[in-house]
Amino acid sequence: MKKLSEIGLTVAHLSAAFLLSNCAVFVTFEEPQPFFKKSETHFSKKFQGSYVNPLDPRILTITDSAILISSDWNIEVTPNASSPIFEVNSNRDNPALVPDQDMQRDKRIANKTWNRIDTIFSLSDHHILRQFKKDYFLNYRELDNYWYLEFMTLDKNDKLLISAMFIDDLIALEQEMPLKKMLNSNGEVIKVVLKPNKKQFKKLIRREDYRLTIFKAERINSN
Repeated sequence: MKKLSEIGLTVAHLSAAFLLSNCAVFVTFEEPQPFFKKSETHFSKKFQGSYVNPLDPRILTITDSAILISSDWNIEVTPNASSPIFEVNSNRDNPALVPDQDMQRDKRIANKTWNRIDTIFSLSDHHILRQFKKDYFLNYRELDNYWYLEFMTLDKNDKLLISAMFIDDLIALEQEMPLKKMLNSNGEVIKVVLKPNKKQFKKLIRREDYRLTIFKAERINSN
């Protein structure tokens, strides 16, 4: 799977420690979901805008075709230190650190705030967006070629909710549909791979206990 530095806030890393400590495993799919819906080419205007959680300093922004997370970083710079901007911007694929202009002119400043922007979802062959009823489905294809799924919706108060799918009762899930278990070197199940039919998928997403909320925030502006 991707490194944290590459994907910022995707569910597989934000919640990994929590899930594993609770004997839960990730649910993955052989193809993007819902498999019976076409892929979307953009996020609707209803979702576009910026969102913030009062307990979290980061800001999530949804554009026409991407989801971004921005956060402020305090960086200490000594008189002999080079500015990080030249290292980070040498590769435009890396998250951008946007410097204050005074920082570039005067390296004697001991502390300065930089803004880091991470793209956590961007429409592509590896990031596929689909919609079913009120939910958006964010599909991430990882290095193992399986698809990891997140749900995104707006509640009645216009709060943004992003959830991940996991399972802690494999016996119950096996009774609902066939699944393939993926094991680690110790023989422990770390994820399952599903290929549900339409009826099975609809039943699966109705199960609230299969969802873990990883981001909840209020809108602060709209595009």
